[in-house]
Amino acid sequence: MGWNLESDDAKIGIVLTETLLEIETYTKSKRLYDPFLFVNDAYLSQNPLRSYGAQNFRKLQQAGNAYDPHKMFQQQMPGGFKLV
Repeated sequence: MGWNLESDDAKIGIVLTETLLEIETYTKSKRLYDPFLFVNDAYLSQNPLRSYGAQNFRKLQQAGNAYDPHKMFQQQMPGGFKLV
């Protein structure tokens, strides 16, 4: 989904959040739900890194702890999906 005006951000955010909830509810009701979220397609209210599974998420956290022990990229960088 795309839009041109920054003034529409809040309205579009509501539409996206409601649409994602409806899709999740529908796919769960049909037993078609897949919790995996492709990071490039995820919306800011979603957490795609956790959808990789608990074991894989722990590995990502371990890598983050090893290479970013002060959590600069997790706490001081805006945007993106975080390992916290």
